[in-house]
Amino acid sequence: GDARARRSFLHGRFGFRRSASKNSVKTEALNKVLCRTNKLECAPTGITGTMGNAQSQGEKKVELAQKTGNLSLQSTGIEKVPVKDLATIPNLRVLDLSHNKLRSLPPKGLGKLTHLTTLTLDFNAVRTVPAAMFALPKLEKLSATHCALESLPSTLGSLQKLQKLTLAHNVLAALPESLGGCTSLSVLDLSHNRLRSLPSSLGQCAQ
Repeated sequence: GDARARRSFLHGRFGFRRSASKNSVKTEALNKVLCRTNKLECAPTGITGTMGNAQSQGEKKVELAQKTGNLSLQSTGIEKVPVKDLATIPNLRVLDLSHNKLRSLPPKGLGKLTHLTTLTLDFNAVRTVPAAMFALPKLEKLSATHCALESLPSTLGSLQKLQKLTLAHNVLAALPESLGGCTSLSVLDLSHNRLRSLPSSLGQCAQ
């Protein structure tokens, strides 16, 4: 009698439902699964729509960028630049790839972003930058701090509209003489590197 009354009370008070097992209760249906910063390639059937993982968030950001021209993939844990996604945003002007796990940049992928004005690569593990990336005709701001950069290609001087170049906290020991070709440069941050001299051509930027 007492045991039956207690079960009846629990059912009415907390909404517990008896399952096939006497030692288990049925809970609310799973409606959210968070799996950010993992390497999932697939998900169990039935829970795909509940997953708030980095991939679905990235897709939403790409769709928004197609309208705004501004894409931030900051702190999403990506290990490779999503070149195919970037190709769907022909009007991309601002791209933030900072605070990720990038070890390299695609040789030609970024070079195709001809409308890009601002590129942020801070806090990655990129040691070199492909020459093709400096074929961005409208780039005005480039930041690559805390990236372990060891060198820069001579094509850096092709960025004639570059106004701000931030390369602090890297391991650069030298800069290409072509830097003087960046005639629009007004701010250059080279703090915390291994430089012993600066390119003589840099004087052209001050004229």
